[in-house]
Amino acid sequence: MRFSWGTLILSALLTVTIVQGLDYRRPTKVLTKCCKRVSNATIPKITAYREQMAFSPCVEAVVLYSDKKQFCTDPRAPWLPESLKGVPKIS
Repeated sequence: MRFSWGTLILSALLTVTIVQGLDYRRPTKVLTKCCKRVSNATIPKITAYREQMAFSPCVEAVVLYSDKKQFCTDPRAPWLPESLKGVPKIS
């Protein structure tokens, strides 16, 4: 009886160890690069844009690209629709 309990416990531990080993996932480094604030300022010379959804810590924004910089803009800015006419959208 003693031998069978020991064998049972050893088998259970071995099974748990193997199952956990199969489901192991290494953590990955996640970098959050997004707009956390937006501006209503007019941006000259927009070369491209993309829309950003609001998922914390990011806020809803339209990211505008110029020759050298990117700007986080309020999607409700009144000047935005006219400024985006003819500008390519990045997906």
